[in-house]
Amino acid sequence: MDAVEVEELSMTYRVPVRDGGLVAAARALVRRQYRDVEAVRALSFGIPAGQVVGFLGRNGAGKTTTLKVLAGILHPTSGRVRVLGQVPWRRHNQYLREIALIRGSQPIGDAPELTVLDSFHYQQVLYDISDGDFRRNLAELSELLDLDGILQRQVRAEPRRAHEGGPRARAGLPPEGALPR
Repeated sequence: MDAVEVEELSMTYRVPVRDGGLVAAARALVRRQYRDVEAVRALSFGIPAGQVVGFLGRNGAGKTTTLKVLAGILHPTSGRVRVLGQVPWRRHNQYLREIALIRGSQPIGDAPELTVLDSFHYQQVLYDISDGDFRRNLAELSELLDLDGILQRQVRAEPRRAHEGGPRARAGLPPEGALPR
């Protein structure tokens, strides 16, 4: 059994549409019009336990939508999904303690005045990680990502150059990555 099993996953959003202008805005208050946007169509794949994968594709290809389904944030329009033997959108506590979704440069639930280390401690409490495991994981991440110099910086600190993501992105791990604990 794969750690991640996806069969014929499809996700369609229903989004409101209207013409520009004040009259169209007023008309939309009375009668909204919608169109369907197909974000993911009939996607199937499996990922064995312990396998490291990359999720690549063009803008609008459905990468983030698929990851949100795998994390249980979205309920798909159709298809079968199992992650670690669980249906993600049922969001059972045990499942939520085994997974994490880290998107782009903004860790979920972080207040901007927190330091990077405060943010990690917040995640420790959220996921009920023991002090010993936390210290080991922090040491490994610090060495792997060279975080020692930014652990005391505020999460909201701005990058110095346009191509740098700042401490938030650096401590946030891979963009668009879902990482099991």
